[in-house]
Amino acid sequence: MLGVWLSSGRYQVNLNFITDPPALALLAVTTLGCLLVTRFAVNYMHRETGFHRFFMILSLFTAAMVVLVMSGNAVLTFIGWEVAGFCSYLLISFFQDRPAAASNATRVFITNRAGDAG
Repeated sequence: MLGVWLSSGRYQVNLNFITDPPALALLAVTTLGCLLVTRFAVNYMHRETGFHRFFMILSLFTAAMVVLVMSGNAVLTFIGWEVAGFCSYLLISFFQDRPAAASNATRVFITNRAGDAG
């Protein structure tokens, strides 16, 4: 436990991350996957106008995945899940001038919301 993250009366949310072997294995797979995607994207996106915006979103997605994999409670899991879903939407709709990107991003967003509901 790293400390108390939120506290209100008797309710408190601790900031804790799991460091057992399965979580560390998932962390290694997650970071390796994000590293490979980032390395590929550097060559693929180097002449695009939104190069820096793309990598900011990709970095936020990576951080959300790390929080999701390492979280030690339901609140952190929920936050990681929601931020990763939002970043997925932003990454899919990155090329805003392409109609297919916008429709696919909307489809992913609706699917993600439906999955969250039940």
